[in-house]
Amino acid sequence: MKIATLLSAGSLVAVGAAGAVGVMRLANAQPAATELVGQPADGSTYVPASYARRSAANYTVDGVHSGVVFRIIHAGAAPFYGMFTGLSGDMTIDPSDPSATRINVEIDTTKVATGNDNRDDHLRSADFFNARQFPTATFSASGGEAAGNGSMEIEGELTMLGVTKSVTATMTPTGEGQFRNSTRAGFETTLTFKRSDFGMTAYIDQGTLGDEIQLIVFIEGIEQ
Repeated sequence: MKIATLLSAGSLVAVGAAGAVGVMRLANAQPAATELVGQPADGSTYVPASYARRSAANYTVDGVHSGVVFRIIHAGAAPFYGMFTGLSGDMTIDPSDPSATRINVEIDTTKVATGNDNRDDHLRSADFFNARQFPTATFSASGGEAAGNGSMEIEGELTMLGVTKSVTATMTPTGEGQFRNSTRAGFETTLTFKRSDFGMTAYIDQGTLGDEIQLIVFIEGIEQ
């Protein structure tokens, strides 16, 4: 739901070719064309045929199969990707009436993962997420507007480091299925914001790390 501020540390180094490629593939993955319905000519939005819901449903977030990928530019040169696990929350999604959408999601900022323990510790420090004082970041939204092909535009509030700002996110359904005797629905939300708006300014002036953060929030919801 476009949801929390994430970035890498000042001593940023590559996670490793295999890990970086894996995260990039995760962030850019799209369903096979044969599984899609209503695909636009430019391929910008995908709605899989497995997501056929037309009525409201309440979900709790499956923290084991949900998370947040973040992207930031390092040294003004290349994108760097990391991840947060430990997502929790609940949602009400109504494809027939986006204005009835309700989202409350919490991110555990202590569970940042970039493939380097020293960098992860730095990200938890007061230079960045200050996870000891602010162990969670939250995103909440009430209402949305249809954005075409089953996706919706959501106006919400992102709270991080004790600061709350309005953000706009795009949420797209990714599928629906059965797992462990429960109905699951998947959603991917993207949002972009400036970390400096939340008081996180480390290494911006030096040009080591960018100010703009892109979040890709992937959620598997368990229907209640």
